[in-house]
Amino acid sequence: MTPHDRLPARLAQRRRLARLALWWEAAWVALWPPLGVIGLFLVVALSGLTLVLPWPLHLLLLAGFAAALAWTGQRAARHLAAPGIGAAERRLERDSGLTHRPIATIGDRPTGNDPVALALWEAHRRRAAERLATLRVSRPRPGLPRHDRRALRGGLAVALVAALVAAGPEAPERLRRALLPA
Repeated sequence: MTPHDRLPARLAQRRRLARLALWWEAAWVALWPPLGVIGLFLVVALSGLTLVLPWPLHLLLLAGFAAALAWTGQRAARHLAAPGIGAAERRLERDSGLTHRPIATIGDRPTGNDPVALALWEAHRRRAAERLATLRVSRPRPGLPRHDRRALRGGLAVALVAALVAAGPEAPERLRRALLPA
């Protein structure tokens, strides 16, 4: 079996990996707001704030967090579409440093029947197939700093750790009581 014969299977595998990387990049950016709302709720619950609130305010706070989670979750769901094959191919070509779209060249067909043009086209396809031997997919780069310019995710992580330390062994009970206004 020649490397040219293994090309379709290798290309299909790399396309799947590229689509997965693209999906992960989009999912991480889309899911950051709902995760931030959950993290903020955990900070409030673990800090004990809900224990000192009267039950109507506690209920209002829970409703606010539920509404924020629903809103951010609905927005995230709109951005969680699977990337197309074309996007995956562009990702493969970019990550591999390939120019002139060699993946598209492999699938293209000439329109005429001129023997000289067909021979020239076949030579072009063969060179494109040789260039595809180096296909690779780089690891996902969600680019979250572009979407969270104030680095709120870092502040939230620090606040969550501090709230966990402050709650200590009472953490499970504080979480339970934060969900049940009484």
